Amino acid sequence: MERKLFDLEMLVGNRESIKLNPTVMIHRNGERYWLSIIYMNETTK
Repeated sequence: MERKLFDLEMLVGNRESIKLNPTVMIHRNGERYWLSIIYMNETTK
């Protein structure tokens, strides 16, 4: 069975939802790729 490799380089950058919740960041550190998910819970009165 032949496996296709997926180029993760095209995913590097920031992704924001419509309401900025959550924000997803994918970045490269050497040979590895890191995924960060930032969730802000702000309550206004």
